[in-house]
Amino acid sequence: MNNGIFPGGKEWRWLDLRSFRLQSDRVERANYNKNSTEMFLFTDIDRGGQRYAYYSDLNGMYSAETYETINPYWQADYATVHFSLAPPGGQPYANKDIYLAGQLTNYELNEKTQMVFNKEKGLYEISLLLKQGYYNYTYISVDRNNPQIRVDLEGNYWETENSYTILMYYKSFTDRSDQLIGVSRINSRSDRPGVSF
Repeated sequence: MNNGIFPGGKEWRWLDLRSFRLQSDRVERANYNKNSTEMFLFTDIDRGGQRYAYYSDLNGMYSAETYETINPYWQADYATVHFSLAPPGGQPYANKDIYLAGQLTNYELNEKTQMVFNKEKGLYEISLLLKQGYYNYTYISVDRNNPQIRVDLEGNYWETENSYTILMYYKSFTDRSDQLIGVSRINSRSDRPGVSF
């Protein structure tokens, strides 16, 4: 049994919403209504078969930022952001539910983060109200017959940069509970500068 082996994933997808006027490379179009803003992103695809390429990411986190104001926590605006994912062949994944995941969804896989398959377009879709900032996200498939089987649709590569927190516990023969005796945080890459394949 290999308890110490787990998937490394791939670098997270990114979304730059620091400006609603200056649209980033991920934004296809925007609707500026009188009382709201809608951002429509380019359709994502399953990246499982794509070659690995390193780029710096926030490891699934987000940062509230804005170019137009001084304090993004109080002065940043909100937009309804429309995400879409194109499955292979425009057909839904068989016996799978697809979820949008990352800190932007609090890593929760529930009805609020579950994507809906649009038969007319052949796409999975979901909309979220997000504050201006820089976001990382991914798509996860969950087997309907066994919800413990979860697969990241990005693919898995040993080269992927990840941060890990290691907790070390000790329990003597006379103790009733474990004692936390050490905490360490490590990063899987030591060669930070440059591009890596």
